[in-house]
Amino acid sequence: HPTPTVAPLISAPGHLSPLSMIAALLCATSALVVKQPTTTVPAPVLKLRGGLAGLDGNQVATYASWVLAANSAVMTLAPEKAVEMYGVKSSSLVVSQFVEYAGSSMLSIAIASILALGGMDFATAVAWGFVPQCVLNVQGFLNEKMTKMGFGQAAKFMPTIVSLVLTAGLFGKLSFLDTAMALKIAAGWSAINGLGGYFATADFMKAWEGPTMSPVETAIAKFFCSPLLMGGIFCGSVAFLDSDVLTAIGHTWAASLATQLDANFISKTTDVIGADKNPQYAWMAIQALVTGSILA
Repeated sequence: HPTPTVAPLISAPGHLSPLSMIAALLCATSALVVKQPTTTVPAPVLKLRGGLAGLDGNQVATYASWVLAANSAVMTLAPEKAVEMYGVKSSSLVVSQFVEYAGSSMLSIAIASILALGGMDFATAVAWGFVPQCVLNVQGFLNEKMTKMGFGQAAKFMPTIVSLVLTAGLFGKLSFLDTAMALKIAAGWSAINGLGGYFATADFMKAWEGPTMSPVETAIAKFFCSPLLMGGIFCGSVAFLDSDVLTAIGHTWAASLATQLDANFISKTTDVIGADKNPQYAWMAIQALVTGSILA
């Protein structure tokens, strides 16, 4: 399926200012020192650790997922506005569409995280997370968005087919594909496409018969592949490593932080895009807080 992340899982925050995001998250988590649970919570969901500064990783992950949902919803519903807010040097159909797709990938992770942390079966939560992507892919197919962007036939058909089949499988609606296998395939599909697109962006886009792209468009394409990779890590942590939901979220945000550090200090694709770095720093602070509260 095509999670939009240059930027990692979480990018420039749309209508939310950096300071307001950090303040909201810190206020929400300031009282979340781990206490003995008073109610029974499914073990795979609430697996408390020491955490950063004694914070309850489950609660931090929940609040952060809602922040991510808000940010990614803006990207999905108003990609042109998001491009403007990022401060991207130049815009085009390719740029805005990749931002939209990246936003939908992030939104999928956010929805699945919130539902799974609330106790829903993980595969079912991922299926509900995929629903916005299915809608977006069908819309794109009917409007021939990939063709208008200059991509070949495979890019026009495959994402829609794959997302619909995997979503049905994750809901347990297919006799030939059980939920466990659907989750593994979803993890593999996302991880393979994310890895290829992130580390070999130009060649990856050529493999999908993509158009000749400008440096900014190539950087945005790398951004689009980042949340694909994060989605693969998110699903794969449970499907292949048998991790609990909280650990899977920790792995996902840790990898997101790594791609953000790469974008700003190593590959410096943020400079190519021309995006404002202050929101990037704000997201890195949030990512470090989430990662530390879960995995520390």
